[in-house]
Amino acid sequence: MLEQVLDLASITEGAEIIPLVERALIRKALQKTGGNQVRAARLLGISRNTLRSRMKKYRIAKEVEITRG
Repeated sequence: MLEQVLDLASITEGAEIIPLVERALIRKALQKTGGNQVRAARLLGISRNTLRSRMKKYRIAKEVEITRG
């Protein structure tokens, strides 16, 4: 997964790697937990409120994560 993010970052001019990695980790955690935000936040080591804030920031929809599992 890290290689994919780094490849994407090299293609995207001026993109910072941290937001790309953070978004990928949030999506993966939500997929792994079946969309359960409390469990995903715990897996990531952040609070549920922080997870929800980041989901809003990166426009990650809960419904999409559940169906992609």
